[in-house]
Amino acid sequence: MTRPISFRKWAAVFVALCCVFPFVVLIGYSLVTRWAPAELLPDALSLGRWAELLGGDLPQALLVSTVLALIVGLVSTVGGFAAARLVAYGRFGAPLLFLAYVPYLMSPVLVGVCLLALYLRMGLAGTWAGVALSHLTLALGFATVFFTAFWSRRIAQQEAAARTLGARAWQVLTRVVWPQARPLAVVCFVQSFLLSWFQYGLTVLIGQGKVQTLTVRIFFYLNEANPYYAAVAACVLVGPPALLLWFNRRFVFRGNM
Repeated sequence: MTRPISFRKWAAVFVALCCVFPFVVLIGYSLVTRWAPAELLPDALSLGRWAELLGGDLPQALLVSTVLALIVGLVSTVGGFAAARLVAYGRFGAPLLFLAYVPYLMSPVLVGVCLLALYLRMGLAGTWAGVALSHLTLALGFATVFFTAFWSRRIAQQEAAARTLGARAWQVLTRVVWPQARPLAVVCFVQSFLLSWFQYGLTVLIGQGKVQTLTVRIFFYLNEANPYYAAVAACVLVGPPALLLWFNRRFVFRGNM
């Protein structure tokens, strides 16, 4: 006799369907030519909207989002790694850790409102650099908190032992610290990348509508009551992060198991 499918497997299938269904609907909506409200299914599917947007300003928004997220991810990972060491080993660790938590005491929109007056005085409002700095305000604090637990007494003892054996500072970093920190650095980079990639509130407030990222374009299409264009832009928005997470799981973490 065949064994019945267990409840756990049915639950796994249900969860998988719930996760996949929104993406299927999103892709389908981006391909719809016309869909009358009274009809259950659309009349036809076409790649016309994809060709129209990819031949327009959507690639530029994709490039802006990608470069912005890459820079924020790299700078916040490196900066948070160094700042967390000061928090763990420095004399003013507690105040620095508190400063890292400050951006998360309020919503990103309120953080943007607080930063906007300063950025207007500095001439950074409406610029790409201002948007990048506003994203770093959140990402750098996250990275600092993320790496704080890494700099433990065990790491300090290993650093001291390596220096006692004659290792230089660069050798201690590359041969003792970095091999242990590399998986965490990858996770931190991915999370910081996604934090910038999906950021909307800070981008709109600080960018003043002049820095056109994918999230800004999506809400622009929605405000125009054009959900089909918004669906195309949303598909482009979720594509690179999905590939990044798959690459993470497939190559990075499997190699460290």
